[in-house]
Amino acid sequence: AISAAALAAVGERLGGPAGAALGAGLVPYGADYLERMMAEFGQDARNRAEDMMMSACQTLGSEPGQLADMAAESERTRLLTVTATMGAMQTTWPPRVRALGRVLADGLIAKDDGTIDMTSMALTAMTDIERPHVSLLELLVGYVPDFTEDHWTSTPYRPGPDSQGSGGQPDVRAWATPAIREIRPWLAPALMGLIETLGRHALIVERD
Repeated sequence: AISAAALAAVGERLGGPAGAALGAGLVPYGADYLERMMAEFGQDARNRAEDMMMSACQTLGSEPGQLADMAAESERTRLLTVTATMGAMQTTWPPRVRALGRVLADGLIAKDDGTIDMTSMALTAMTDIERPHVSLLELLVGYVPDFTEDHWTSTPYRPGPDSQGSGGQPDVRAWATPAIREIRPWLAPALMGLIETLGRHALIVERD
């Protein structure tokens, strides 16, 4: 139906009987193309889900059958597995697929003792995070900004022997958005959205 509507719109743009005939004539070809595209997408998604599960198996040092038993053990483990699988199916970035598998493995061996489920929170965050988010987070956590000679540069963050500041608070790396835009200009078009996503999952704090 979607392909038919799109192709009919093409014919309408062309106008007249010829355009209508062209739009109607292309519908079978468009439907066939859409069907093949969806089939290929489904296979791609299954492949990524399999890669994610393989990553979990490697992390646990287990066989696929053992992983399946662990995944089906409880409502919690089933939810974690489905969340990780959906996250893997919705990305084309291999590092995210493998990372989802490692986090799933940690969640499957963790005890459900009523405490805050950090694995579930991590998986939820990771379903929102793609390569630009990771690039921004890596910059904010792994580097410190330096303003010299009228432009921004960055240097690797080197925690001291005691990485705790006064009052037991961790050292803070504070970044201004102009510094981020200058050092990682490819992030600039979507910077505010990237910040909002990372902040929503408490990975960064926007102070100003």
